[in-house]
Amino acid sequence: MLVFEYANNRAATVFSDGAAFCVFTDKSDADPSAISQGGNMEKDIRRLNQLLLSGKCCAQALVALGLELKEDENPQLETAAAALCLGVRSGLTCGALTGAAMMMNLFDPETAMSEMIPELTDWFRENYGERYQGIDCDSILEKNLANKAARCPALVENTYRKAREILEDYGVDLEELAENLSAEA
Repeated sequence: MLVFEYANNRAATVFSDGAAFCVFTDKSDADPSAISQGGNMEKDIRRLNQLLLSGKCCAQALVALGLELKEDENPQLETAAAALCLGVRSGLTCGALTGAAMMMNLFDPETAMSEMIPELTDWFRENYGERYQGIDCDSILEKNLANKAARCPALVENTYRKAREILEDYGVDLEELAENLSAEA
């Protein structure tokens, strides 16, 4: 997601799931740290945005980023993660949440399953479940795919930011790993 500031407390959000969208939203909904300040966007956030804009869906982009941060490749896992997008392609649990859970599991499977993923899920439920009356894609999108461009970019990025924070709380330094992302990232 790229967010550009405009007058009147508005921002343009650019997101892609196969095609680019430009949506104007009230930037108060966006995480202030997600607003690009020139070239100062963190490398991992920039890379997440590139993955999304390249056509990877939410869960797939999060898993791909996790693999890149670990300096690992697994195209089959990335392809499989795409099945989780749009709520397991059926409007069920949000792919940003399930993709972030998979990403966390790449770094520390035992702790991820016992502590980190439940913590992420609680955060997700508190932040998005209350706002949209559920953590499934049907609730978040109100069964209207047109809402995807307005809601999903910030949701995917904020979910990654929270997963990164939790991983760092458990000793995984993603900021340091992000420094190793390729120059294109």
